Amino acid sequence: MKARKEIRDAVAVNTKNKLLLAYQVKQMDRFRMRQIEKDVKQQLELLFPDHDIIVSSDLKLFWKTDELRGKMQ
Repeated sequence: MKARKEIRDAVAVNTKNKLLLAYQVKQMDRFRMRQIEKDVKQQLELLFPDHDIIVSSDLKLFWKTDELRGKMQ
């Protein structure tokens, strides 16, 4: 997801059947937030068909997911 031009940064945490992706969108791409979220979710559903996928651009969720990922490592 980090390779997408409209996404500034992304953090993901997964378990056996759940995947959480929190990301930040570049400032000028905020006008297309709904479309970006829809595209990201569709792409992840194709890559991980057996996972429940949660996608969010919420900044606090991004921070907490990054903190959780740090604790897991």
